[in-house]
Amino acid sequence: MSDELELAAKEPWWAKAPAYLAVAIVGVPSAIALAAGWFIANNVTYRLKLLETYDLSILSTLSQMSTKSNQDIDSLEGFMRATLRAAQQNCLNNAKTVEQQHKCVQVPDP
Repeated sequence: MSDELELAAKEPWWAKAPAYLAVAIVGVPSAIALAAGWFIANNVTYRLKLLETYDLSILSTLSQMSTKSNQDIDSLEGFMRATLRAAQQNCLNNAKTVEQQHKCVQVPDP
């Protein structure tokens, strides 16, 4: 067996070249594929985080708009109630008979 090892050690470099070339050919595409996969995964992860940030920003803005709209609607509703109360009180004060007072407090049918 030592004869075979000695023979293998004495082989010229060009005898081993096909083996090295085969490893290089198989290895380079694999390395390219791994690098491309890493680049795509890294880029996709970054884009997904960016989209998530945009989504959270949009949701926050919509939430603030909704809160502001609700406050505006509540203010408008309060103003309308106050106006209705004032009109009703004015009607009651100007009514001369009991029937006119009842008409002031009656809810109209839709």
